[in-house]
Amino acid sequence: MNTGTKLILPIALLASGTVFSQETDGRIQALENEVAILKSANQNSALDRLKFNGFYSVGVTRASNDAGYADAKDSYSFDELTMIGLQGEFALGDSTSVVAQILAKGIDSFDMTMEWAYIKHTFDNDLTVRGGKLRVPLFMYSDYMDVGFAQPWVRPPQEVYGQIPFQSYVGGDVAYDIEFSESVISLQAFGGNSRVDSPANVNAISGGMIPIDADINYESNFDYMWGTSIAWNYDDVLTLRGVYGTAVASSTNPIYDAILVDGGSRADFYGAGLQYDDGDLLVISEYTKTEIEGDYPDIDGYYATVGYRFGDWMPYVNYGNAKSTDDSDRSAGFEALNGQRTSYALGLRYELLSNLAIKADYTYVTDLGDTTGFMSSNTHENTAVYSLRLDGVF
Repeated sequence: MNTGTKLILPIALLASGTVFSQETDGRIQALENEVAILKSANQNSALDRLKFNGFYSVGVTRASNDAGYADAKDSYSFDELTMIGLQGEFALGDSTSVVAQILAKGIDSFDMTMEWAYIKHTFDNDLTVRGGKLRVPLFMYSDYMDVGFAQPWVRPPQEVYGQIPFQSYVGGDVAYDIEFSESVISLQAFGGNSRVDSPANVNAISGGMIPIDADINYESNFDYMWGTSIAWNYDDVLTLRGVYGTAVASSTNPIYDAILVDGGSRADFYGAGLQYDDGDLLVISEYTKTEIEGDYPDIDGYYATVGYRFGDWMPYVNYGNAKSTDDSDRSAGFEALNGQRTSYALGLRYELLSNLAIKADYTYVTDLGDTTGFMSSNTHENTAVYSLRLDGVF
């Protein structure tokens, strides 16, 4: 091999190595770019599968005395009507998603609670199954109990919505819609259990006869709970709904335990509702009946609301009534559980924006007889409650 060949060979090898190195670097860079694109696509895909929304309310209320209707005090307070909620839904697939809702209320010192946390799947036949922590579907506005913007009132009528001590349960439900040309029949079955804090400041129920420790965090339980509902909606104008639910109620609170039967009281709930809304005229009415074994009162409650929209304004009136139906069966010493009351409300809603409304409400509660009217601090007095509330969604 001559000198020229000896010189050309390493130069060629060096040049080919340089070219190879450049090609390798280029391929590596291309792979890194592809990985970056895939990561970005996955992140964007995950974000596309996430839906996020929320709601909030800021309100002030004052009562004419300390009777305790809707927890209103005889001084101005923002706690009872102020809250904020955040809800997220993440799609695991085309038919499966996870939903969670966090709620913070002023009346609970804005402690955050998980109101909803469930997984949902819809089968090919449009049957939907959910499991986790859900809202108890006893009322027409159960799913919007805390979303003030979705309700016509400052607060749901307490003669119906104030009689059940819990809103959520852990369990599952099954729902199916039967669609017709102009109407839909919605069927639902649910089951599970619920645990709620039981207030300690209820000595008035027994006149102080039963000792109770205010420092203990008592609990009320609703086990073996199940129920079913059926609703018929015609052309998104008229809705008729019926619901039945049952549970076994027990408590670690000595007072509540004393007014329930040993081992738990069977509690039955019956409800019927009607809503008519043609865009101008709004009519809503619900009737509920609760029956509980033991000395806890059986209560019939109902309300009727009529509102009419004038552009962005909607004045409304509401009539409500609640009455215990088993007073003659009550054991001696628990007469304070007897109750009756009638409420009259006059309200006004104004749409500030498409997602923001302000409401004002005056509610007068009377016809208590010789009872407390199911109010926490009442001394058999009529009461009036004044409320102003700003409701929004985002």
